[in-house]
Amino acid sequence: MVTRVILAAIIASIVWFVLGGILYMNTYSKKIFNKESKKSKAVSKWKNMRQFYAEMYFLGMLIPSIIFAFVYYMVYPSFPGGIMVNGFLFGLILMGIKIIPRFADMKLMTTYPKKLLTMDFIVGSINCFAVAFTIASIV
Repeated sequence: MVTRVILAAIIASIVWFVLGGILYMNTYSKKIFNKESKKSKAVSKWKNMRQFYAEMYFLGMLIPSIIFAFVYYMVYPSFPGGIMVNGFLFGLILMGIKIIPRFADMKLMTTYPKKLLTMDFIVGSINCFAVAFTIASIV
């Protein structure tokens, strides 16, 4: 079972990376990001994009996906059953522990542009459900 959990985590992190790339790097999102990031010093300016992508994947996606997969493995017996229902419920849990607190903290404690916060909340929520459904379907 550990092998399935690790496999689920690796696949979920890849899904997260690809889907996040599609959602953040499309023409519409890039236009918003470029416009809003110029207005605020709170937005990081990355010079070495390879290093940024590597750090983002390993620290921001792979490690959390491993943790999420193990947490799912421990809690899924308490879910009602079925990949769709379990994925949806776990997606809500991920939003509750990852997206909502981050959004609230950034909104209250930073000068990060509101449009970028909104975009981050939407993309993050979509990614939570993508990761949750991926893990639920494998574990």
